[in-house]
Amino acid sequence: MLFTSQSKDSLLKMAANIDPVLYAQTRNYIKGCVTKLSPFISRGVIATRDVMEILQGKGWTWKECEPLLKELAWRDYFQRVQQHHPLLHATAIKQEQSGVVNHGIPAAIFHGQTGIDGIDNGIREMLEKGYMHNHQRMYTAMLCCNIGQYHWKACADWMYYHLIDGDVASNYCSWQWTAGAFSSKRYIANQENINHYTDTAQTNTFLDADYDALREMPIPEVLQENQDWQPIHWSSSALKDAVQNKIQAFGSAADSLPVVMYSSYQLSQDDLVNIPHHKVLLLEPSFFQKFPISPNVMDWILNQAALIDGLTCFVGEWEEWSQNTTGHDCHFVEHPFFDHYQGNKMSRQWMFPEVDGYYPSFFAYWKQVEKRYTW
Repeated sequence: MLFTSQSKDSLLKMAANIDPVLYAQTRNYIKGCVTKLSPFISRGVIATRDVMEILQGKGWTWKECEPLLKELAWRDYFQRVQQHHPLLHATAIKQEQSGVVNHGIPAAIFHGQTGIDGIDNGIREMLEKGYMHNHQRMYTAMLCCNIGQYHWKACADWMYYHLIDGDVASNYCSWQWTAGAFSSKRYIANQENINHYTDTAQTNTFLDADYDALREMPIPEVLQENQDWQPIHWSSSALKDAVQNKIQAFGSAADSLPVVMYSSYQLSQDDLVNIPHHKVLLLEPSFFQKFPISPNVMDWILNQAALIDGLTCFVGEWEEWSQNTTGHDCHFVEHPFFDHYQGNKMSRQWMFPEVDGYYPSFFAYWKQVEKRYTW
């Protein structure tokens, strides 16, 4: 597996070794110097703000860090969008995707056999290792939505299912952005562009054309076949089987100590309250049935969670948890998907906490950042 579970200390050391100038120069290339922190940021092990503060503490200037800070801030921005569009995984944020002919997933995408090496290599790596370079994600999305004319929803579900660093907000906003449902125009890349960034040298493919021709071309034959796909069903018993031998099950506590609640998106190894407390990972079957993930992704999440000292796990819905744990104050970190938790909601470590609310574009969001935060 490309990403193994890590302690926060090791991740902070990784962040301290980032060269933001080299990152800015190479990040779009398949062999570029990316941070390798994405799954740990997505799952709440380390915060975007942690990375920003480390870069500042190392003496890098704002200008040197700005390209990396923008990429980190996209994550926070998408989370802000999700706060105002909680159904962004299912409905268009700005306008419906135009030109939709197909629904489902192209079989060639599903199997990584489109004939475009720079895209197929990324799909196969994702299927094997749970990761795909961000540029390849955009290429894959544009091939589905803007060349194959498939609706973004099922394809985005499929990609989220396989990504260890899968974040609902980032994944579905990115697919909508590529498809033109969350942007002013659809994203297109031709073979020359793909070759340049993915270290390939293909010619005479169906993408080897100028952009005007690509926008008008009929759907290539290789993308016309639709693939049936059924994700794993994460029932309560399936979740309990996955957790077994990794994290101890939460039992009935005889004391009345408070509980700090963890989730698949909140795996911080820090003590979030400074008094004695229980640490409980809540896995709600309804959440994983709504947003299914592969067994490999689940395995990674549980292995990472197991590094949290003293963590136990409760498999069940929030209502079931709260009915059986009366007398325990609950503390949890805010997240758009866990607003139904009750208790002491703690603010997440936003990079730019004062820039909240909904902004229709990242550009508008970043303009507000620049007014408030530079060094």
